[in-house]
Amino acid sequence: MKKIVSLFMAILVLLLTGCGEDGILLSQDTESVQVQNEAASEINEEAALSDELMYVYVCGEVVEPGVYPLPPGSRIYELVEAAGGLTESAAPESVNLAQELSDGQMINIPAEGEMQDTSAAGTETGTDGDKVNINTASKELLMSLNGIGETKADSILSYREQNGPFDSLEDLMQVDGIGQGTFSKIKDKITI
Repeated sequence: MKKIVSLFMAILVLLLTGCGEDGILLSQDTESVQVQNEAASEINEEAALSDELMYVYVCGEVVEPGVYPLPPGSRIYELVEAAGGLTESAAPESVNLAQELSDGQMINIPAEGEMQDTSAAGTETGTDGDKVNINTASKELLMSLNGIGETKADSILSYREQNGPFDSLEDLMQVDGIGQGTFSKIKDKITI
């Protein structure tokens, strides 16, 4: 559409001003149309890239808290870098900076001595007290649950990557291979 508008504008300029001596005006307009087409192409490429990005919110002890677009597969340390780094009062040891991020995730970087809330407590280890956080647990930690082997743990990780974090414990039954029986065995040992 932009190409058509650009071409129309070039023709309109030609009709209103006429073609100068030796076709100079025509060559200038052609260059102008080419520049406009290149700009439109760059905008289209940026739009295509934005479809491939995920958006993650970082708050707490970072220089510039906010929502940042990152490529899929990015890690928390990359998000922290995008946010200008950590503040002097940050406690980076309370967050697993190597953890892979997912679209729509929120990361809170606590200050020294600050306790993280329940949802962030599982970020480092995947546990909340004696319970396994199914939204943050590693494959190995998921496999520590009764009835969850390597295949089911992989299915849980795949589900999280594709759908984001679980909203309720019962959502775990939406994962292939996890039915009511498996859920009943582990429901008292998991959290979100």
